[in-house]
Amino acid sequence: MHRLFCLCVALLAVSGWGVTASGQDLPEGIQLEKHRVASTGHAVWIYSPKNAPSGQQLPCVLIAPAGSYLMDGTTVGEGDMPEHLPYVEAGFIVVSYDLTAPLPEDPSDDDIAKCVTAFTARHGGIEDARDALKLALEKCPLIDPERLFAAGHSSAGTLALMLAQTAPKLRGCIAYAPSTDLHSAYGEDLLDSFAELDIDLRGYADRYSPLRHVADLKCPVFLFHATDDDRFETDELQKYSAAAQAAGKDVERLEVPTGGHYDSMIEPGLSKGIAWLKRRLLALQQP
Repeated sequence: MHRLFCLCVALLAVSGWGVTASGQDLPEGIQLEKHRVASTGHAVWIYSPKNAPSGQQLPCVLIAPAGSYLMDGTTVGEGDMPEHLPYVEAGFIVVSYDLTAPLPEDPSDDDIAKCVTAFTARHGGIEDARDALKLALEKCPLIDPERLFAAGHSSAGTLALMLAQTAPKLRGCIAYAPSTDLHSAYGEDLLDSFAELDIDLRGYADRYSPLRHVADLKCPVFLFHATDDDRFETDELQKYSAAAQAAGKDVERLEVPTGGHYDSMIEPGLSKGIAWLKRRLLALQQP
């Protein structure tokens, strides 16, 4: 097995970003439209209530798929539905989208290098989110462009935080069990290996690692994780939350005792996150 691939496998084993779920049937009251971004071919899924009030726009949540190594892309699929549908049932539009450069099965070092180069050139999914939102606003007039939120689990939670520090139009961000310290997640061996290939993964981490950019947060943040999550060090989120609050940012952190990395997000994480979103919507109505 190639050296880079071995290091990436080690990262996955420690971080556990590859958690997936089985899909589920689309409920009767929800419709799903599937589109593709013309410039990239990336899929964009738009969920909306079938019987939305006429003439009324709805808040929208951008959700990238989880399951990456934090340096490659992923694709949206039916396995992501359990994470998407509760928001729609609560009255939100959901926009989920592919991320640039997913790794092929059993990749070579060259495959990995190409994916990482492409992924970081798209700023770790930030450009993919912007493309998806632009397309969604064109295709779905129900979306209220003044009430946009980002959410994500695990690696997608990291992207949600990156959007919160770079996208001024977001009104709030939910990150379930994200990595907030990219340098620690990658490790020095992996960063050095990419540097030998003239791929500046360390520079990418410097520019976007959430822990280093708490002062850049442009919207309130809700962090959720479980104490028994064995995929990352839970004190990482304590450190991030403390740093953000010290910088004067509106960051709320909720830690539950059980549920692990994935199940805790499904329940009670999503219900807690949706309740937080509804409080944000009420706050937006205040003069």
